[in-house]
Amino acid sequence: MADDRKNPIEGLGDIAHNVFLAGVGAAAIVGERAGQVVDDLVKKGELTVQQGKVVNEELSQKAAGVVNETTENLIKTHLKNMTPEQRAEFVANVRSMADDIEAKAQEASDEAAADADDAAEAVEADAIEVDED
Repeated sequence: MADDRKNPIEGLGDIAHNVFLAGVGAAAIVGERAGQVVDDLVKKGELTVQQGKVVNEELSQKAAGVVNETTENLIKTHLKNMTPEQRAEFVANVRSMADDIEAKAQEASDEAAADADDAAEAVEADAIEVDED
């Protein structure tokens, strides 16, 4: 008997995009509302500016936790609807994406280090030039 389930791997890009947008939207709404509440309390004198910053940071961390939990739940639900073979393919695709991101981050780090070295050499050359004058 053939498996009539649609291949969920084909929609991976759409799912990832939608999860990302949902996370960004949730974080934006929570951050905006939290900021408004903190600003209102500071204006009323119920919080100092420093206390407001602390409360705002705590609320931002909680919002990030909610976004992470929601993302995890969406992925779990998606994985439950897959066959073992589809899950293995999904995991392989995600690993490949993570590897690509790591490689790009390393490349950016290497470029930044090279730029810093170049800048240090330029400053050193300018300092030598000034000393010679």
